[in-house]
Amino acid sequence: HQAAGAVPVYIIDSREGPDHDPLFTVSVKVGAYPPATGSGRSKREAEQAAAAALLQREGVWLDQGSAA
Repeated sequence: HQAAGAVPVYIIDSREGPDHDPLFTVSVKVGAYPPATGSGRSKREAEQAAAAALLQREGVWLDQGSAA
């Protein structure tokens, strides 16, 4: 893959909601791939959602439920 060895760069696009129940939106960029976005109740959850969106879009990770 073109992004082999590339390090993902995460950017927090927004943080909404009250302190006890925030919603983060994060973008991830890897190599020459266009950025992907994800959201979650924690920064880590949002980063993982963004990474999953990028991998699914690029056909690297096709099924979230598989253990492959």
